[in-house]
Amino acid sequence: MLIPLCFLAAFGVALSPPTPADPIAVRVDQHFADHWRKTVVTPAPVCDDATFLRRASLDLLGRIPTVAEVRAFLADSSPHKRTVLVDRLLASPLHAQHMASVWRRVWLPQSDAPAFARLAPAFEDWIAERLTARVPYDEMVRELLTMPPGSLDGGGESVSPRGFRVANEYKPENLAASAARAFLGVNLDCAQCHNHPFAKWTRDQFWETAAFFARPITTPTGIRLELPIGETARMANPRLLTATPLNWPQEIRAETGPTLFAAWVTASDNPFFARNAVNRLWAQLLGTGLIEPLDDLGGDAPQDYDPVLEDLARAFRDGGYDFAQLTRGIVLSRVYQQASEPATEVPTSEGVAFSRAMVRGLTGEQLYDSLRVAGGHPLPESRVKNPTRQQFISLFQSERAGTAQRSVIQALTLMNGRVVMENVQPGLSPIVQAVSAPFFQEAERIDMLFLSALGRLPTEPERQFLVAHLEAGAARGERTSALADIFWALLNTAEFSTNH
Repeated sequence: MLIPLCFLAAFGVALSPPTPADPIAVRVDQHFADHWRKTVVTPAPVCDDATFLRRASLDLLGRIPTVAEVRAFLADSSPHKRTVLVDRLLASPLHAQHMASVWRRVWLPQSDAPAFARLAPAFEDWIAERLTARVPYDEMVRELLTMPPGSLDGGGESVSPRGFRVANEYKPENLAASAARAFLGVNLDCAQCHNHPFAKWTRDQFWETAAFFARPITTPTGIRLELPIGETARMANPRLLTATPLNWPQEIRAETGPTLFAAWVTASDNPFFARNAVNRLWAQLLGTGLIEPLDDLGGDAPQDYDPVLEDLARAFRDGGYDFAQLTRGIVLSRVYQQASEPATEVPTSEGVAFSRAMVRGLTGEQLYDSLRVAGGHPLPESRVKNPTRQQFISLFQSERAGTAQRSVIQALTLMNGRVVMENVQPGLSPIVQAVSAPFFQEAERIDMLFLSALGRLPTEPERQFLVAHLEAGAARGERTSALADIFWALLNTAEFSTNH
């Protein structure tokens, strides 16, 4: 009797990996093989090539693959083609641009609001530039936290992280709360007015953290950094959230507090820094974090996936805080490459023990760019500065797009909005015009539409049904209109608007 490969993998039986072993991927898969064996969970099988290409393209480039990319990948018989694909996607300029929008939303969430939207282009350009140059993550964070204050327009620079201070209105309490949440995965906000009701953070700790961003003041005992604790008469002096001692310089300057704080945040022994980055990247790539909520890494209760997170955080630190290296390892793991259909009957919650891929909604950026690619349109040269794209994205804003429910307005936009209409109207849609060419057979036209929209060929029942619809339209002299209808229907499927 043949035993399913997924069953063997779940219980620790060594299998030949479909791609050359990546050290980080091996560590991930070993952790989960052990976890599945202990919890008696059977993981889903590895997804097919078309699914992997679409998933990796959305996660690493922020858009679906083109028809040419799909055909080339499916025709490639190399056993290592997934590794080659991932390396190519990571080297693409689109990867840096896409991840810049991801990290901008984490580090500067205020920029999604109209009042601070002007900060997004310069901030994303700065992130993309640093990612392209493979600047280590810890260096990026130190630069961001210690950037001197600039004018409200971002200092007049086209590429700058000054937006972090501007969006936080230069207020020490705002800067402390944002930095703790974004770079440590620690939610201090609730401790601003009182001791945190559910966590260990106190009001004093909040204001002691905020004091690092206070302006130096002259006191009878010398120049100091201190801040009133809320509306009280008590003063807070800078103190770290851990027992790490501070090495104060002889002279206190304006940049002293942020520099000391940034040095502690990015220190190799900081218990939150690397874990937070890994947890957020994991959530981006798999739909949910190893620890949830993402800003609650400071909890003392043991978590199921603590060993995985600790191991990945160690690999991230040892690898020089290289996001590309970490991303490569996660994407080449079997855990990432699983199908979204469960191997066995499981509870309704998504991804039990990460035993299958989570079906995730697309962000506004992914949806807009994927619609452009599906329709055969070029992507805008400057994606973050394109008004049409930004207006579309604003309609699909969500704190966690992967788990968000589609609103009525969003659904109507996909049905009748300008971006979709440009993809289906014969006079405006390059793909509809292309498949209307007389040298195509009806089945070939259907295949092209499926490859364009869904990154796969249709099943035989799908092909037969749609060919019949197309033939009926052609008989009425309305083949092009029928093609547009089919393409519109494909773009409005859940399969198109999700990553699965």
